Amino acid sequence: HASKKNLIITKILEMQGFEAGDCVSVGDSEMDLSMQVEGSRFIGFNPTRESSKSAFAAAGIPVVSEKNLLSIKPYLGLK
Repeated sequence: HASKKNLIITKILEMQGFEAGDCVSVGDSEMDLSMQVEGSRFIGFNPTRESSKSAFAAAGIPVVSEKNLLSIKPYLGLK
């Protein structure tokens, strides 16, 4: 299990010259919530464990419950 994924995301944003508001993290487990940095967005993608579903709900994270990654497009403002 990896935690503090936000440190890696922050480093990537800095290296690429992006702001946190430009970042959307997508994950399938509660451990992935650590990718979220202040000002960024997070989308839960097809979580299978009840603990992940509960963690996403508690965090107010939108969740896509399909296996098709294209299903996140509306959350990105895409058609």
